[in-house]
Amino acid sequence: MNETKEKIQRSSRTVSIGLQVLLALLILQVVSTLIRNKVVFSSTFLMIVIIHLAVVILAISIFKTIEKNNSPFINSIPKRMKAIALLIFIVSLFLSPGYGLINVFSLRFLSFENFIGIIIAGVFYSFAIMFEYGCLLQKESDETL
Repeated sequence: MNETKEKIQRSSRTVSIGLQVLLALLILQVVSTLIRNKVVFSSTFLMIVIIHLAVVILAISIFKTIEKNNSPFINSIPKRMKAIALLIFIVSLFLSPGYGLINVFSLRFLSFENFIGIIIAGVFYSFAIMFEYGCLLQKESDETL
């Protein structure tokens, strides 16, 4: 059991560090793109960048929480996973880099990438529900002992 907790802690730390590097690279890429191309901040571009940053920050917080508690079944984790799912859904459905805000009632602007993003959001949401159930089982197990 302790060996498994150590593996959870090590892998969470590794992923957290990797995500922090990814966050730094994402910020550098955005700044570099803005400077090099002298891109004017459009509302769509800004929203996409903010949402991507939020997703990475939420993911980092998930893995830091797992590392700290030696368990993935902490009540805050499914909430953060649902937030990630919602953000991915928003980017996939409402924000399209080529078109700006799309007309929700006209699906002609939805590309293959949009649909993939919606599916990924659904998968994240499903995992969040599974983690909620895992939290419930963990709580029952802790109370039984």
